[in-house]
Amino acid sequence: WSGLIGRYAEDMDPPAEGRYRGKHGVDSMRPECPPLEQPVVFGARPDFEGLLVTSGTDTTPLMDFAVQMELEREEGVAPDMSTLPVRDDPHKRLPEGVAPTTWEATEDEAQFGEYGVSGTEAEEGMPTRPPPKKYDSDDEEVEVRLERKKRQKETSKTRVQGKTRSGIPLEVRRKILKGIQDGKKTLTLDISNLELPYISKQVTDATFLETLIVDHNLLDELEASIARLANLRVLSLSWNRIENPLPQTLFEMGLLKELRLDHNQLDFIDPEIAYLSNLWKLRLDSNNLTEVPPELGKRTNLQYLALDANELTDLPPRMGNMYGLKTLTLSRNLLTFIPKCVFAMAKLKVLHVHYNQIPEFPSQLASLKQLQELNFAVNLLTEVNPIISKLTTLLKLDLQRNELTELCEEIGSLPLLEDLTLSKNQLSFLPETFEGLTSLTKLKLENNTISYMPVNFTMLNKLVTLDLRNNKFIAIAAQMGRISTLKDLRIEGNDVKTPPPVISDLGTQVMLRYLNRNDVCIDTGELDLTNLTVPKKRIITQKAVGKHKAQYRTIPEIPVQLHDFHFPHGWWSGAGLLQRSNLTTLRLGS
Repeated sequence: WSGLIGRYAEDMDPPAEGRYRGKHGVDSMRPECPPLEQPVVFGARPDFEGLLVTSGTDTTPLMDFAVQMELEREEGVAPDMSTLPVRDDPHKRLPEGVAPTTWEATEDEAQFGEYGVSGTEAEEGMPTRPPPKKYDSDDEEVEVRLERKKRQKETSKTRVQGKTRSGIPLEVRRKILKGIQDGKKTLTLDISNLELPYISKQVTDATFLETLIVDHNLLDELEASIARLANLRVLSLSWNRIENPLPQTLFEMGLLKELRLDHNQLDFIDPEIAYLSNLWKLRLDSNNLTEVPPELGKRTNLQYLALDANELTDLPPRMGNMYGLKTLTLSRNLLTFIPKCVFAMAKLKVLHVHYNQIPEFPSQLASLKQLQELNFAVNLLTEVNPIISKLTTLLKLDLQRNELTELCEEIGSLPLLEDLTLSKNQLSFLPETFEGLTSLTKLKLENNTISYMPVNFTMLNKLVTLDLRNNKFIAIAAQMGRISTLKDLRIEGNDVKTPPPVISDLGTQVMLRYLNRNDVCIDTGELDLTNLTVPKKRIITQKAVGKHKAQYRTIPEIPVQLHDFHFPHGWWSGAGLLQRSNLTTLRLGS
């Protein structure tokens, strides 16, 4: 307790009758402790843990008072003259007819200064009382004292409005102090989104911290005092305004494992970053970097490196020594090729190079035997290299928004591929080898010119999502209903006649039930539309139903169009629909 409130400890009234009271002689100069309903016993340790409180005691006013005194002591804020009793200035008002004399400070004031602070604190930038001076006239002395009084009132007003001289609001300071107290258990302090202009001394004094998160603030530089957090493992400074240079003490934090400097204004990275021997994750994306220091290649234990949204045109060859790297992101740079050092990263599992200007799919990618995710979207690819068949561990492939007109047959040799995106290209058909993608669960083909699907497409028996929007389909093959795992089928933006719009507007499940029954009719000649109705809940929530929602429950278009009802012969082809005449039985019950 005495450590928290400093010089005020000895001046407080005893919390209960019979307690010891210090001898000082300047009682009226100090604020008094808020009254308590129960006695408080002070322990020997000068912190919160040494405060022993009788059961049932409300310590809220006491804690608030301690925090307020701590903030005033750290920030050098003058006491609020309207609420805190202070000793009257003997020169505040001169008696009439008495000439001004030189006033000498008392022993107490010589020690604490004008605002009651010690000489050590005054050296740290806190206001101190200037030495006594002689005035030429009474008017000059009175004017000086009135000006001083005015400054004191303005300072008190600033404190009442919740501001401090450091630029950090008092409420924010309280949150930081509370977070530090909670961090003693979790070893983590999160002070994000507080509009902090700097990292305060209270934070850097919390040397027990292992994780410090200061995201989304107003930091424009990183101070050398950050190195006082010697036990720090994770330091996150994302979404600030940090500029070069970075303090050299940052690179002396030997226990640091994760460093996030993304979304700042860094122009370069110091070569000393290689001194962070335990670093395994480094985020430098969304800065203004034009190059990466070659010394970074010494960090062979680095596993995650993010360099997105910079101005990089290449990477230094020495980065090929980072054989432990598993994730590398280079999107939104100025690359016209994949740097050669990437092909030496044998353990690489995730590679992102989207939003660049790369015109070809390099053959050297075959050396990445453990690659699981490749994002090549938004580049200038015109074809896919057959070497892609060597990437047998690939789970996710994104080739959207390129200039592809066709796919190589080898793309069907990826048995583990689960997610394939080919949207916004110029594809007009898919290779017949697509049936080899037996693990595929998500396929996106929107915004191409495809008019039919491969013959054995139904062998993709794990497919869950199929996006065919904005292509040139005129019909969806009845065999599509055989894919029982399909949950999301999108066909908007096509001139589809089968299934009719009255069916396709009702969602994937109704559409697949319709297609499945048509599929049976091809072989048996019997079309069973029994119970092919829409649940009431579906009618209410489906926006596409519009004004026809009442009619959709009975599928009105089917009986009307039976005279030219067409059935596909196998899968759809460019030749269009083949009319069948084997319909012998039509069931429309319910």
